[in-house]
Amino acid sequence: MTELSRPPADPSRAPASAHDAGANAAPPMPDDLRIGVVAYEMEGARTGVGRYLEGLLHGLTETDCPWRWTLFFKGPEVEHALWDDPRIEPVFDDRADARPILWEQIRLPRLMQRHALDVVFSPAYSLPARPEQPSLVTIHDLSFERRASEFSLRERYRRRFLARRAARQATRVLAGTEHIAHELQTTYGLPPEKLGIVPLAVDDDFQPVKGPGDRQALAAHGI
Repeated sequence: MTELSRPPADPSRAPASAHDAGANAAPPMPDDLRIGVVAYEMEGARTGVGRYLEGLLHGLTETDCPWRWTLFFKGPEVEHALWDDPRIEPVFDDRADARPILWEQIRLPRLMQRHALDVVFSPAYSLPARPEQPSLVTIHDLSFERRASEFSLRERYRRRFLARRAARQATRVLAGTEHIAHELQTTYGLPPEKLGIVPLAVDDDFQPVKGPGDRQALAAHGI
């Protein structure tokens, strides 16, 4: 899950992230800010990005931040505890068979035009084509740049194209660690003031278990 601190009472006096605490203060953010979220990674089998986004949203529900979050899904309607929060509005496109990237790049921009969004946020490497609003994207790693041989030629260039374009387009690029933020600077030439860091935390699914089984499990791995 994503580790979030409680939003400050006056966002205009708080840095956007720990990474740029020394940067110039951002202008005040309105209380009625509406954020459109590319949320299809939460559909179906849980992915790393899906868990990241779900954790981020759960963390936000524990704050008194008044911003509203419109989540865009490509598939049919599903139930989720997050929908109980009045600040979160899911939008289902009922196109489960659509290829995710084609849906994101072609169909999603049209859907977003129907909603009065102030900001677009994508939790994973790419942004919808030509977002009309200020945008944020999280780039979790640059494995497709650093370890290219582990990807097929098609997948490598698909990921590179989308991530590089998103890094250029985005108003702000988020990373989970200082290391990835540094790689984004050196590989994509992003200025430090464009980067923010949202540290990752341990998912609530992982809890300490005590008992004899612990010692056996550790011994099996030579620990």
